[in-house]
Amino acid sequence: MKKIVWLILVAAVGAAGWFAWAVLTPVEPSGQTFVLLHPGSSTRRIASELKNAGVIRSEEAFVLLHYVHHGHSLKAGEYLFDKPSNILNIQKRLQRGDVYFHTVVVPEGFTMFDIAHAIEAAGLGPADDFLKEAKSDTALISVIVVNLWQNAPYVAVLLLAGLRSLPSEPVEAASIDGASVWQVFWHVTLPLLRPYILVALLLRTIFEFRAFDNIYVMTSGGPANATMSLSMFTYLASFVKFDLSLGAAASWLMLFMCLLLCLFFIAVIRRREAN
Repeated sequence: MKKIVWLILVAAVGAAGWFAWAVLTPVEPSGQTFVLLHPGSSTRRIASELKNAGVIRSEEAFVLLHYVHHGHSLKAGEYLFDKPSNILNIQKRLQRGDVYFHTVVVPEGFTMFDIAHAIEAAGLGPADDFLKEAKSDTALISVIVVNLWQNAPYVAVLLLAGLRSLPSEPVEAASIDGASVWQVFWHVTLPLLRPYILVALLLRTIFEFRAFDNIYVMTSGGPANATMSLSMFTYLASFVKFDLSLGAAASWLMLFMCLLLCLFFIAVIRRREAN
């Protein structure tokens, strides 16, 4: 019986010594080592990531220590390990969330490809992935959907007012002649409603030329100028870069383009009225 107790005592002392050695002995990483911990990862997954990166000595000791301090959660993020550290200090760091922030300085005049190579040089990922995301249309589609959702009621009210003002005699005559609902709409209602549609297009074109608030709030013209509008470019040139001459030129260009489109719409409407 004494031998069994003695063996248990020796095993407990050995386990405690191993645990203290694994937890308190610092490990020196091989150079700058970055470890990305994803949100929702379990303690064993985090320990495996750190072990594979050569930052800790034992996964089991890491998991056991976290179970002892179970009330403290480990924060996700990217961590830089460039100095010797033990498991105890690493867990304290993960609990504080001392993540590493990459900094990329993008000088004025850099193209999208220069930015991609700068990001790759900073270790933030391949340049091809950045260019692929920058060239995607998801940001532009998001801005378009928000603009449509915001301005669709205005166009609907204009068209509804046009429908209420249309004469009823052509519709009644077409129905008496045996025209279907679709034929009445396509050959009678839509031609009569065309001036109102052109007016709605004219107003929406003018409003879209000054589209700024949604783009500024959602994307600020990015990513990689994917949602850059002329009004947003004017704002950035005038009030961010303080290039007032470029901002004034962009404003005049926007006014000239808007004027040409307005003249085109007015000419179309007058020609329809003359016919």
